[in-house]
Amino acid sequence: MKHAGKPSPGKPSKMDSVVLEKKLFENLKGFGENKVNTFYVTPEKYRSTVLTLLGYLAMAKAKGIYVSLNLSATTVKEHLKQSGVSTSNLFFIDAVSKSLGLTSPEPDVVYVSRPGALTELSVAIGEAFLHGKFNFIVFDSLSTLLTYEGLDTVERFVHYLAGKARANGIHAYLIAVDDEQTAKLVPLLHQVCDACVKI
Repeated sequence: MKHAGKPSPGKPSKMDSVVLEKKLFENLKGFGENKVNTFYVTPEKYRSTVLTLLGYLAMAKAKGIYVSLNLSATTVKEHLKQSGVSTSNLFFIDAVSKSLGLTSPEPDVVYVSRPGALTELSVAIGEAFLHGKFNFIVFDSLSTLLTYEGLDTVERFVHYLAGKARANGIHAYLIAVDDEQTAKLVPLLHQVCDACVKI
């Protein structure tokens, strides 16, 4: 049985992709207005949502940070390449590879020891904001974070991330699986985010 916090990267049908793109684009037209956004997705639409979002941002020639708690940076790059999405403007914070001993020096990747290492994650994000000229950050995902840390800790981290993004004029896109566990975060997300979209 798959854990809800580690969604399956299922392949979407053509019709699902069209509906998904329409819904995402409707929200992303407010790119200049909505600073902090959450996308609630079903496990089946998890991968297609992330790929569509990054594809849109790449098309807009935006430069951003992708924080991955589910897949290695290498795997994410392969998925994006297969979908025709350029990674030339992406910087990766990889919280998966180090614990598996799969790290290798790459100029566009920084490694964090594990998904629940929030101090390391915070430092890595802060350093990236400080030294890079980024337009956005995609955090994938809050649901995974909840499998490693308690609700109070994750809520503090969400406050930190939203505040840091706003202070630096960077758009934040938070991915969350729409399930019972993540539902505990919903009141806070509606309070902190400018837009919460259910996919």
